[in-house]
Amino acid sequence: MPRGRPQVGVHITNARWLRLVIANDRQQVWTGRGWSDRRADALLYAHVEVVRQDVRQLKRRLWSGDK
Repeated sequence: MPRGRPQVGVHITNARWLRLVIANDRQQVWTGRGWSDRRADALLYAHVEVVRQDVRQLKRRLWSGDK
């Protein structure tokens, strides 16, 4: 059965020194160039506004059908 579009969200990876990653419900992380199954490949964000902008762009791309 084909799955729908993945849900995209932000996860905190380090609470002491705020670091955020973008992940989807398929247990993949955003690398800055594409999705990876390896958490170590994740692009780490330190600024909430930058991660917010990237999440918006990714969601737009998902809804438009771009990869």
